[in-house]
Amino acid sequence: MRCTRCGERNAEYERPYAGDAVCGRCLVELVRDRVFREIRRWRWFRPGQRIVVALSGGKDSSLALRLVTEYVEPLPEVEVIALTVDEGISGFRDACLRAAERVADELDVEHEVVSFEEEYGFALEEVVEDVDVSACTLCGVLRRRLLNRRARELGADVVVTGHNLDDEAQAALMNFVKADLAQLARLHPEVRPEDDLIVPRVKPLRGVPEREVRWVAEELGLPFHADPCPYARFSVRSFFREILDEMEERLPDVKFGLVRALDRAGPVLAEAFLEEGLGRCERCGEPAAGKLCKACELLERLG
Repeated sequence: MRCTRCGERNAEYERPYAGDAVCGRCLVELVRDRVFREIRRWRWFRPGQRIVVALSGGKDSSLALRLVTEYVEPLPEVEVIALTVDEGISGFRDACLRAAERVADELDVEHEVVSFEEEYGFALEEVVEDVDVSACTLCGVLRRRLLNRRARELGADVVVTGHNLDDEAQAALMNFVKADLAQLARLHPEVRPEDDLIVPRVKPLRGVPEREVRWVAEELGLPFHADPCPYARFSVRSFFREILDEMEERLPDVKFGLVRALDRAGPVLAEAFLEEGLGRCERCGEPAAGKLCKACELLERLG
């Protein structure tokens, strides 16, 4: 079967949501075009910016770094810095760090590593059993605070994350089911952070299915660590992943539909459920809705 796009090469990848099958080269071009359109649509990058890319060493962040550096290359005075957070997960994070170092080196991007050990005084695996929340919740809250703080110290105008279409659809469904409409609103690309100390985050891969991210990363020969985090299978998100994957078998564009709905409803939800400004955490001075930020609440429970 020939590629339905170029008609020259053999088709290698089926896209049920589009009703076609394309070769590897055309898939790379399609994904690149989709990412670049997403960037232009939301006007994320402009001359003179300092862009921090959250680089985990996985396929998503590695591809995000590659495509962002391509997009901003013609823009004057744009600086890209890759920032990796080492949470402290033996075996897994070591392999991710090696992949992150390789991709940053190949793309000639400045790379910095920060760690839970340096920031909080412990590795994630040392404390994950000491608090009554999931490993993913503990890790996510502490990682986001560390990433935001270091990006702010670096003078970042924006932080790029590697969230793909599957991630966005899962987050939209999870927050809808939990009736967390404020968090649902925060997923919208145009909703700005509620505090000046929070560096805006953008997700250039939010319209790219996870399978395509992996295929394109491999097609481009990008270094990345393929194994999932050992704690991921215990997360609530994995349950919603299974639900959406099953729905996708009957409704190939269901994930696209969820993100389109989010794009339409986000501004309305933000006006109704988000408040202007946040207070300051009494312990660390970071933005907080109450006396303590979420990170300090967890750290207090850890003792």
